[in-house]
Amino acid sequence: MSDNTETIILRNVRLSYPHLFERSKTPEGKEGKYNASLILDPSKNADAITAIETMISDQLKMNLKGAKLPPDRL
Repeated sequence: MSDNTETIILRNVRLSYPHLFERSKTPEGKEGKYNASLILDPSKNADAITAIETMISDQLKMNLKGAKLPPDRL
């Protein structure tokens, strides 16, 4: 990835499937990554969602030459 980083602070989101203190396990039983899913309310977090989508598209243009992500990966 590039050296330029941006930060978006998300407030009032729901945390789902957190793996914050120990790594998740893969289906094969191997150690996975630290991760979590965040659930955003589209009406309350519209500005944050727009900022995230803009950041993703900018990073795709700069680092992956405009590659497309499947909708389920956004």
